[in-house]
Order: sequence, then C-alpha cells, then structure tokens
Amino acid sequence: MLSKNKMVIELDERYFNQEELSNAVVQHLISKGNSCEKIDHYTIILNNKKYTLTEKTISMGVFNIGVPLQRVILKETK
Repeated sequence: MLSKNKMVIELDERYFNQEELSNAVVQHLISKGNSCEKIDHYTIILNNKKYTLTEKTISMGVFNIGVPLQRVILKETK
C-alpha cells in the first residue's frame, strides 16, 4: 500500500524484536528490487529517500480470536 509519503508493508512472519523487524523489512524491500539500507532500528534509506519505521499490530478474526497481523509503516522524513 502506498501514498505520497507513506508505505505500509505486511510481512509473512511476526517479529517481536525491533532489530529483527527492521532487518526483515530491509530484506523484503531488497527482494522486491529496491535499493535499501538500514541506518538504525527505526530508520532506513529506501531508493535514496529516508524513512522512519514504525510497527502496528492489528487483531484479526471474530471477537479478536486469531493471529494478530503486524504492519510496518514507513513514513518519509526529511
């Protein structure tokens, strides 16, 4: 999902550690043909633009029963 300054990614696996999550995001973006490098656990450079990485967990299923969905939000920063 893309907007002008924001991208939302849903990964196949769930990550509980910010370092592992940011590494997985970088690998995911590289596998899609992007130029990507990690600056720190919350900042990446994607196709020569700087993004801040945040995570949001969404409950799935009826009555919040089921596997939660983890979304990674990349917001472009200056």
